[in-house]
Amino acid sequence: VAMARLELDRGTDSTLRARAQTLLTAHQRQVEQFTGWLRQWYAMTPAQALARLSPDVRTTLAALEQGVQRLLSGLRGTGEGTGFDQAYADMMIPLHTSGLIQFLEPQARAVHAELRSAAATGATGQESEIADFSAWLSGHGAHAATVPGTAASAPVTLPKGAADTG
Repeated sequence: VAMARLELDRGTDSTLRARAQTLLTAHQRQVEQFTGWLRQWYAMTPAQALARLSPDVRTTLAALEQGVQRLLSGLRGTGEGTGFDQAYADMMIPLHTSGLIQFLEPQARAVHAELRSAAATGATGQESEIADFSAWLSGHGAHAATVPGTAASAPVTLPKGAADTG
């Protein structure tokens, strides 16, 4: 969300700016939907649910958040204009890869069919975003995963149909 807001503030490419706005809107809807289900099904707030996670899961989430903060810090240090657009697109690839991985678990194991379906849709959306940002970079003479110090130095390949609920 913070990266998309930065793209709206500093980016100049109309395609990336429109995508950033779409991402913000979709993310807000998703948060509202998942929060509603959490309250409806388990009578919990997100903070209460986080507190009930195992230490291992909390450690994993903290590591993911640290990675996001590193990407965000790098993006904040990038000037406005086309260089910013390229950095934004480049950094969105590992971010969406992380999002894709996070959707796979509930897609496979969630008790509620609605959540499994939403996770499958979310995973498919993440795959699409990765492809779109990679295509944008290729179309602008850049290659994905060129940001030094990110986890994106090697492409992530998932099995075909990873986001299929069957």
